[in-house]
Amino acid sequence: MRTLPTSRSLYLAAVNAVRRSREWRTIYLRKKAQGKTAKQALVVAAVKLLHAVYAMLKHRQPYNPSRLLVAPAPIGS
Repeated sequence: MRTLPTSRSLYLAAVNAVRRSREWRTIYLRKKAQGKTAKQALVVAAVKLLHAVYAMLKHRQPYNPSRLLVAPAPIGS
């Protein structure tokens, strides 16, 4: 199976974020603690990175690391 260049770029950006940022490392380690493999945890970080970039562009807001670790609202409330 062939990997798209954008997917590869996102994955490598997630690897870099996990290595250098405390917030992204927390996300990665939390997923590892839930039983995910290293690659699965990095893919989760890559998707979250994509969502963060999209939100920054959509709302024209600067990067705010405090929004990364906010727990999602429970379904049905």
